[in-house]
Amino acid sequence: MLDLGLFAVAAALIGLAAAVMLAALGLIEADIELATGPLLISALVLTVVGCFTAGIAAEGPVRRNRKIVGNSEIEIALARAVSALVVGMLFLFAAARLEPLVDDVPFPLVMGIELFELAGRVGLWVMPLIGVPLALGVKLTELLGGAVEETELPVLFVVWIVGMMLLR
Repeated sequence: MLDLGLFAVAAALIGLAAAVMLAALGLIEADIELATGPLLISALVLTVVGCFTAGIAAEGPVRRNRKIVGNSEIEIALARAVSALVVGMLFLFAAARLEPLVDDVPFPLVMGIELFELAGRVGLWVMPLIGVPLALGVKLTELLGGAVEETELPVLFVVWIVGMMLLR
């Protein structure tokens, strides 16, 4: 679950960087009262952090659960729910540790730290209550036909992203 959470944070950070870049270039209206230079630098920092986070997540064992033999689907779902709780706590801990460091930085970087907090809140209650049961339901009902093995993780990722959007 840590890799899925990191992928979700990376996608959100890169999306925020794109929005800040568009605001800096004047292509979209934003309520951010910063000069072009600090906005472009903030977009660059957010992009670098987002790509670094995606790189860390890419090193994780995303499909390792397919190699596990002997566990029932319910046991795998329970393990995912517990790991989502742990990952949510880790994200909240990281956000709490990073928050004092961003007192004097531009507002878009503060929003980047808020994305870690959002990912933590989604990991604490949205993923165990909605994401994991939805992925298990898709798998057990064979709703998508023969592609059941490849659909669990994308379902979990989409729930994590949508949960972050809705909690914002």
